Amino acid sequence: MTELPRLRSPWLRDPAARRLFDALGRTGRQSRFVGGAVRDAILDDQADNHDLDVATQARPEEAMVLLQDAGIKVIPTGLRHGTITALVDGGRFEVTTLRRDVQTDGRHAVVEFTDDFVVDAARRDFTFNALSCSLDGTVFDPFDGVSDLKAGRVRFIGEPDLRIREDYLRILRFFRFLARLGQEPPDLAALAACVRHRDGLKSLAAERIWSELSRILVEQRAVLSIKLMEQSGIWRLIVPYQPDLASLRRLHEFGIAPGPILSLAVLLSLSRRFSRPEAESLGASLKLSRRERSQLLLLLTEELPDELDDFDSLRRWSYVRNMPLREAADFLTLIWVRRDGDPTALVKILAAASASSRPVLPITGNDFISRGIDPGPALGNIKRQVEAAWVDSNFSLDRSGCLALLDRLVVGRLDKHPFEQR
Repeated sequence: MTELPRLRSPWLRDPAARRLFDALGRTGRQSRFVGGAVRDAILDDQADNHDLDVATQARPEEAMVLLQDAGIKVIPTGLRHGTITALVDGGRFEVTTLRRDVQTDGRHAVVEFTDDFVVDAARRDFTFNALSCSLDGTVFDPFDGVSDLKAGRVRFIGEPDLRIREDYLRILRFFRFLARLGQEPPDLAALAACVRHRDGLKSLAAERIWSELSRILVEQRAVLSIKLMEQSGIWRLIVPYQPDLASLRRLHEFGIAPGPILSLAVLLSLSRRFSRPEAESLGASLKLSRRERSQLLLLLTEELPDELDDFDSLRRWSYVRNMPLREAADFLTLIWVRRDGDPTALVKILAAASASSRPVLPITGNDFISRGIDPGPALGNIKRQVEAAWVDSNFSLDRSGCLALLDRLVVGRLDKHPFEQR
């Protein structure tokens, strides 16, 4: 058994946490921090954490009374399952009564309450997710999770088949934590169990599947997990296309923290062309949000513009396409991956794009009307010529320059701009 550290994390010293624990402990009931905050603190003791989960021996109704008597606002977010939300001095804590599973069906569990922290911990999926700590930083590790965490080993608690049958989403959670924390080779017993029960994924809501897959895609070791998912037949149950692992590896080597939709597009679009129906079908099958579907559709079906090679060309292209710079930057990133471009240059361009807003043409319709041009096709035609010249100047043509060009166009002393039809 690995020697356990005493945590000194900032959230343990938060007066709000002290107030919460004092209120819950007034009748002698014990409480501990559980979940990701404890796990992550083992790896980085000074990391702050805004998602704080507390397990308590107090029953839900009792916990509500104890907290309310202490002047703490309580929201009964999941009272039937033992969970309430405590709002303490600007902090938010999810407080759940210790539980044991009575019945599971691969998606949901029937629970009963208990006073035993080890029984409650045994319900969790992986050994390092069963860690807990008291307010003084004392760590409790009933399943040797600290050892697994430090070794990069993602190991189920107890029998892997049983853990997976309790909730088939744990198959994808295995690959998510492997992408985030794992090292090769993976725990073979865990991987084999995931393969045996892979068809259980078909019983899950698509939203739950995308919630896990989207997290896998953005992790630095995503290639490791997706490679194993593809080899084991799990990937094709979710995404029916061959993943381009080499392209995803290049993307992550850029060090730019890509989002899940861009990562998925890199995995799929650089090795094959997608039709619009194929892209729409994929977005629908994953139950993506409307915005995510729109982004994926563009990235999978649009021809990559070869002229994008610096910030100025990116800004011009995004303006002409009436596309936000952030979305246009995804196309630039796809091009960079395809070209195996210089990561340093890409980072600088993306930083400039993030700090910039869409340029605004420095003249308005009133400037046209005041020169005797009535609203209609003629105004639109002349405006396109002025706008094209302004874009080609890399938006450097100021108001006086645009007005001077407008005046010349009005009196007919300037030939039609070659980019008029843009």
